[in-house]
Amino acid sequence: MISGSHPLRQLFTELVERNYATVGMRDPAVTGYVANILTEFCEGENLYKIRDAEGRPLHDVGEMLLESDPVYGDAPSFDRERQVRKHIGDFTLFFAGMFPESLNRCRRRRISST
Repeated sequence: MISGSHPLRQLFTELVERNYATVGMRDPAVTGYVANILTEFCEGENLYKIRDAEGRPLHDVGEMLLESDPVYGDAPSFDRERQVRKHIGDFTLFFAGMFPESLNRCRRRRISST
């Protein structure tokens, strides 16, 4: 875990607070959460910390969902389910922010197919 006083964490906190403030969002819990995701996911081991039964990191959200299922999947407990599903939410939030143009491509594909 990257310390609270690390310059990278301070940079992300400042940038997120400033950018969210421009749209009227001044909730420290939200800005702190987003800044924390950005900081922690700078380390690849945190981005891909969910692993399969063989210990290989999972890069696919579908595989992560299977890993999170305590009934039909590999999750040994409901605590593990919560941990994996939280990571999936953070992971998708991170990638949606990093690659917003991919969301527009998906939306255009869906609209053109109807």
